[in-house]
Amino acid sequence: MISHSRHAAFCIGAAALAFVTGGFGWGDTLHALFLADTDDPTIGNFVAISSNSISDQLNELCDLTGMQKDFVRIRGRDLTRQRVDACLDKLAVSADDAVLFHYDGHGCAGRSEWPVLAFGNSALDLNEVVQKLRSKRPRLLVVLADCCNVVCGAPEQGAQSRARMPAETIRKGARKLLLDHAGVFVGCGACKGEPARCNGVTGSLFTHAVAEKLYWETRSAHPNWYGLCVNQVPVSEEVVQHPRFEVDVRRLGRIPETEVLGGLDLQGYIERKYGGGKAVLQEPNAYGWRALVPIRKKLSETLELRTNEAYDLDMGEAARWQYGEDALVSYRTFEDGLSWFVFRDR
Repeated sequence: MISHSRHAAFCIGAAALAFVTGGFGWGDTLHALFLADTDDPTIGNFVAISSNSISDQLNELCDLTGMQKDFVRIRGRDLTRQRVDACLDKLAVSADDAVLFHYDGHGCAGRSEWPVLAFGNSALDLNEVVQKLRSKRPRLLVVLADCCNVVCGAPEQGAQSRARMPAETIRKGARKLLLDHAGVFVGCGACKGEPARCNGVTGSLFTHAVAEKLYWETRSAHPNWYGLCVNQVPVSEEVVQHPRFEVDVRRLGRIPETEVLGGLDLQGYIERKYGGGKAVLQEPNAYGWRALVPIRKKLSETLELRTNEAYDLDMGEAARWQYGEDALVSYRTFEDGLSWFVFRDR
């Protein structure tokens, strides 16, 4: 896999994520502005992948939480400083709304720890974006910039640079994460002096890593913004990016806390569902468990084939069978993989 550093005339900045929240509301709108430098000859195709990925992820979260969507995408030749400033200035936000700003492209190190966004012949300091959007006083503000954080003209280093979870579990996780937290989260996908990388498979590596963290965090029983912190972003076997985070986030407590009930007796579940002690569990993967059920197929009067039929397990059904109709299933991550467990809202 070949990865590319965002190193061009302006060089590149760092990936940064920031949000601040105020009040609490349920009928809110998510105003999202996605900027992608898709016309750049070195990274244009790659940033299109990651920009679409984070946009799709947020579209799903809006559907799950019932939030209204107001998405604006600026890319290619339309990505100019004048166009971006106009969108930021005209943005009308009410007290219960959330605002998300995502930039994917070139940048360079600024005076602070955060980058200056560099697209076309323009430059835009990330701090200016944060302050302008903060002044509109949305309930939730998220600013995400995926670009390098190196001094302009600095040389490159190193190489050129999903689970079957019940819908109710995901919906509850998304609501807790987006509607039940307040505070400030600031993260930089590349420490000052480091480039940010992208490739043709996942797009920008930091955006991809954050999107993966976001995906799993909304599928846990206790989602929180600390779970989005990425310790390292692998670039190759020898090279990694080192994100930097400052987090001060609290839970508002408007949504009931969850009670962990215990683990899943999957073997007992499949024996009950498929009969006797014949069915066995297959090794799990990111999509959960499967049941292997012995079957016999009669090929002729004298010939019979004995084989196994594989069935994907309904984790939610297994949880309800074991703990009752209000039980929900989630997961914890351990070094040896995922461990599924059951919870209910108090």
